[in-house]
Amino acid sequence: MIDEAPVKPARTRTRRKRWVDQRSTFWVRLLIALFTPIFRLWIRYFRWFDVGKVPSTGPFFLISNHTTGMDPFLTGFSLRHRAVRGPGRIELFSHPAAAFIMRKMGMFPLRQRVADPVAIRTVVELLRADQLVTVYPEGGRSKDGALQPFDIGFARLALRLRAPLVPMAIAGGTQLMPMGSMIPKRNTAVVAVYGDAFDLSRFYGQGLTPEVLSAAAQVMHVRVAELLQRAQQERSKILSEHPNAR
Repeated sequence: MIDEAPVKPARTRTRRKRWVDQRSTFWVRLLIALFTPIFRLWIRYFRWFDVGKVPSTGPFFLISNHTTGMDPFLTGFSLRHRAVRGPGRIELFSHPAAAFIMRKMGMFPLRQRVADPVAIRTVVELLRADQLVTVYPEGGRSKDGALQPFDIGFARLALRLRAPLVPMAIAGGTQLMPMGSMIPKRNTAVVAVYGDAFDLSRFYGQGLTPEVLSAAAQVMHVRVAELLQRAQQERSKILSEHPNAR
């Protein structure tokens, strides 16, 4: 008689949730609670204006300048009535702990300077689900805080999806956490300003030629530049009123 070896049950591979489903309200609230003392007792001089201009419902892109890795946290801390979603450099997801936090915050990886079908599909799915998607059209962080030209690749995506856009600008990010720094600077004056929603309908129906894409990118650039100027003015007021602010 031959003894038969017990048959092991086949392993079933657990599918990871889609990127659009990985945001956790519990973790977002926990992170806000943990960051509140940092903003109030360490940074101290973070102010935001006209956040009520951000629609409470509906899909749209939130477009902003980008100077520091703290930008998503500054946006999430000031914008409480909408879930903040958006892409982050894929390199940021290489560390398990950082990747976990970013997933729970609602971020998803993006391969820069190449076509990334997974990231684009995630953006489309979020907009179809009436979500807000934060985008930094400069394509990377500005080293000196000056607003860089906007990437026409995002202009192409915005025109194809025809989603509304809400501009915002942040002044003081470079001083808060310069490139290469891992810890925010204390007593930093940082200002976020939100603007009115707009669209690129003047370009709808036109071919996506380099000229059209450049013009659309310039329209978005002007909107953010105007807000950045106001944010810088508000930051200057904080510096004049609080001698210990930097």
